[in-house]
Amino acid sequence: MLIMLKKYQKEILIFLVIFVSYTYFFHLAPHANSLTRYNLVQAIVYEGRLTIDSYHQNTVDKSLYQGHYYSDKAIGTSLFALLPCWLIKISGLKVGINFIYYLLRVITVSLPSALFAVIFYRFLGLFNHSSKYNVWLTFALSLGTLCFPYSTLFYGHQQAAILCFISFILIYLLKDNLIPSSLGTILVGFFSGLALITEYTSAIIIMLLFIYLIITLPEKKKLWLYFLFALPSLILLLIYNYLCFENPFVLGYANQAPEIAAEAMGRGFFGFSLPKLSILYTILFSSYRGVFYTSPVLLFSILGFYYLYKERHLRMEFYICLISTITLFLLNSSFAAWHGGYGIGPRYVIPMLPFMAFPIIFIFNKNKHYFKLFLLLTCLSIFLMFITVMIDPEVPQFFEHPIRDYILPQIFNNHLDYNIGFFLFSKSNLVSILSLFTIISILSILIYKHSAVRCQLCQPGQENKREQ
Repeated sequence: MLIMLKKYQKEILIFLVIFVSYTYFFHLAPHANSLTRYNLVQAIVYEGRLTIDSYHQNTVDKSLYQGHYYSDKAIGTSLFALLPCWLIKISGLKVGINFIYYLLRVITVSLPSALFAVIFYRFLGLFNHSSKYNVWLTFALSLGTLCFPYSTLFYGHQQAAILCFISFILIYLLKDNLIPSSLGTILVGFFSGLALITEYTSAIIIMLLFIYLIITLPEKKKLWLYFLFALPSLILLLIYNYLCFENPFVLGYANQAPEIAAEAMGRGFFGFSLPKLSILYTILFSSYRGVFYTSPVLLFSILGFYYLYKERHLRMEFYICLISTITLFLLNSSFAAWHGGYGIGPRYVIPMLPFMAFPIIFIFNKNKHYFKLFLLLTCLSIFLMFITVMIDPEVPQFFEHPIRDYILPQIFNNHLDYNIGFFLFSKSNLVSILSLFTIISILSILIYKHSAVRCQLCQPGQENKREQ
């Protein structure tokens, strides 16, 4: 046991840094998007039905069909929480409903996200032998992008990002014959099916990954395993739709209430039309929803794609990452509710963020002098995401400059979100934040101490493997 802990001590420390960051703030007053998903969990576990009639008044995000209310969201996030909620129910745990919400979020979103950070770190080790670069890129993605706030909320975007990128990793490993083809194909199919029913916009990435699988799978005759293990999730969604709306092909969005939401969804196809350049600019660069504004470290992805393209043996991976990134930005800019309601950024692009961040690692294979600027932008991005999380990631949509007009005034007025520091150390905001910084600093120092250790996945001579 001690040998295993020593062997994976850096991975454990990375996990702890990110898990503590994701779980430190409670967010005990979730908003409509989270509540409609919680409502479905409660309805199934406590009432044995799919209608959320008993809870619908706490959210505007809902469907109305034949006098009954239903959750209008993709069902994956709620399904993941059913077992934890049932265990809480039978345990007789006497806590408030908001704390139950917190536990469900931690188990189904925060914990998988922190574990994914370790997987991402290890995967980077296949392409760069420097642990320093791999650690910082992992922190940049996990703590310096929208992955951070949406790992603290009961939404499906981050879960879909995890499922899609793990599928990408598995296909890459299949391509290099690093895992058995049957097992890899089964897992890709299973995770792809789950991603689809968790966040519908991930369908674009899933289609790209399927093409990637077809092209790279050594044993094409095993493709049937992909469909066999992807179908159960799809069948489950069809059954749910039929039980709720008497039609397996009708989604909750088709019956969305109230009328103002239905009007927005009624534009084009389920709210989608042609991409708009003005909106595209807004979700890229503006202070309102700009992904490069709140996560300036992602500017390095532009250069990263250039260096990834130069890796000829990774040309297919380049196209998958680039097309995933571009198409989700375009998709977001074509949506009537492109701003995502309450939030800090364009949340609909979250499933592609790992694909956007991954190419950055190839910069440091060729030009290490970029690292200082990368480090600076990473710290700035983490700071912006952190102050958002410690106040409220679900910023009301009518603030034109969320950080300046909402986040900073809340900080100056000493209105921090309830957190573990309040519970364990002191009701003082300053003490609670210093407690978090102390924990993170100690863990980070331990990581730095072992920064000379190479990733366990790295193998000698692999960084130039198959380079032509």
